[in-house]
Amino acid sequence: MLTVSLRCLLFAGVLAVAVMAAPAPAFAGGSPDQHDDQYISGDQAEGLVPPLESLTSLDCENGQAGPYPCKNVDLASSVPLPEFGLGSGNDVWGWTDPRTGREYAIVGTALSTGFVDVTNPENPKVVGELPTAGIPDFVLWRDIKVDGHYAFIVSEVSRHGMQVFDLRRLRGAGPTPTVFDADANYRGMDSSGEILSNSHNISINRKTDYAYLVGTNTCDNGEEAGGLHMVDISDPLKPRFAGCAIVRDADGDDETESNNYVHDVDCEVYTGPDRDFRGREICFGSNENAVVIYDVTRKKRPKVLSQTTYPTAAYTHQGSLTQDQEHFIFGDELDEGVLSSGGGGTVDNTTTYILRAGKLRDPGRVKAHAHGTTAIDHNLYIHGRRIFQSNYTAGLRIQTFNDRTLKEGRLREIGYFDVFPAGDPNDFAGTWSNYRFNSGTVVVSSIEDQLSGLFVLRPDLPDRTDGRKGNRPCPRDEATIEGTSKSDTIRGTSGRDVILSHGGNDEVFGRGGNDRICDGRGADEISGGRGADRIHGRRGADFLKGQKGADRLRGGPGRDKIRGGPGNDSITGGPGADDSKQ
Repeated sequence: MLTVSLRCLLFAGVLAVAVMAAPAPAFAGGSPDQHDDQYISGDQAEGLVPPLESLTSLDCENGQAGPYPCKNVDLASSVPLPEFGLGSGNDVWGWTDPRTGREYAIVGTALSTGFVDVTNPENPKVVGELPTAGIPDFVLWRDIKVDGHYAFIVSEVSRHGMQVFDLRRLRGAGPTPTVFDADANYRGMDSSGEILSNSHNISINRKTDYAYLVGTNTCDNGEEAGGLHMVDISDPLKPRFAGCAIVRDADGDDETESNNYVHDVDCEVYTGPDRDFRGREICFGSNENAVVIYDVTRKKRPKVLSQTTYPTAAYTHQGSLTQDQEHFIFGDELDEGVLSSGGGGTVDNTTTYILRAGKLRDPGRVKAHAHGTTAIDHNLYIHGRRIFQSNYTAGLRIQTFNDRTLKEGRLREIGYFDVFPAGDPNDFAGTWSNYRFNSGTVVVSSIEDQLSGLFVLRPDLPDRTDGRKGNRPCPRDEATIEGTSKSDTIRGTSGRDVILSHGGNDEVFGRGGNDRICDGRGADEISGGRGADRIHGRRGADFLKGQKGADRLRGGPGRDKIRGGPGNDSITGGPGADDSKQ
């Protein structure tokens, strides 16, 4: 294991590219090439957005967190990627170490994959990087997913294949950032004999241990490559090609798109309303101009169940299934048009689409929800009944929904953090992707040269899907530890906990980590741990106590007794006659 300066590695990468003069990779048919010369560079953005700085602990107050517009989302910190020699940013994912509880952001860049410890959101630490495989030709795209304690990394870089990295190696990293090598690299051959070189994206079904590589140079239907390239990763260090899922060319016309090229995909063991397919492995592909649904249970004989398009389709980009698998919610990357290419969109505002997955062979009509912004939408992920969307120049947007609003084709925005405060033009700048940890921390990646960076955010959202503020800001779907309806003694772990007590007169004790503790309806006694905790009273005469760390203590409607600890605490009483002291 080699330890060197990341700045030196970046210089070496630049020098290698200059000497080799490597050509750009041959993109598979259907690959969107608009980002290469149309995204807003740091030079173009100069005067619009200042270069990203290292910032810490900016609460969202009166619609601003420092220079950034916001709503119900605080900035814990930001990490400028060029400061650490990590180049221009793109994708982001995450991993929580099950042994230590530490949280790591895994950040894709033009030249490498970076690893940032965000266990303490206010003090992120770059612990290392994994240089790109293949020819380092500054291709913007890189994508990461995690299965168990392995990261699987793909890129459009020529001859990159799929890197495999054992995340347990991060435990011994530091204090100087470490330059790692990959534990394995997959460059499998598809059924036609084509060897995997580049891949636009990757999705993993962790229940079946299959990876789905999309937008590759493989799995060709005779008109275009980029069909589903399926890989068995049950032995992570020895991935094996499992098959191609291909959309056949319907008309034999090379001038028309066959929707074989998959830009992104969500594959799950299906538990939704269509009884014919329950228990089968179903993939929802975002394929150029349509949502394509596959049955990939038998990898050697996958089936295309349906192709669903919509009137405003321009480039069906990416989406996610709801938790009950009744709806697939997705975005279209080009329907808003591209300002730097003269506009030409099919919609006026940022638009998110909703497809009911009730009948997989015939899903029905796609419904469209128009946002109040004009930015291009990018990656979205669903957690419970919330959607976390990275919408380029509009930043991170958080939507909520329920069964009724989905039926009506409506979403409700409950929070946002705009990483590109110069407005929301429909161009390729701002945020690319996001990842939400179980602790509630959300990491957001941003792109374009000197503005590239990682934002570490703390959403403080309403508890209700109708958008109104609830009494407790710890929704049940976020809880890592829960009490019962009786009087409990609840103790946190050494990691970051979201503790939710219910009825009864409970005793709740935080431990290590920056915990979020929400009491129930009884007269509870809550003590924070050593971290910077967020403690929220609810109904009842509660006793809330901060310990070490800069805690945030908030009383509820009852008559609360609130005591700060040794740190710089923020204490807010509730509607009752509270006894509050720093």
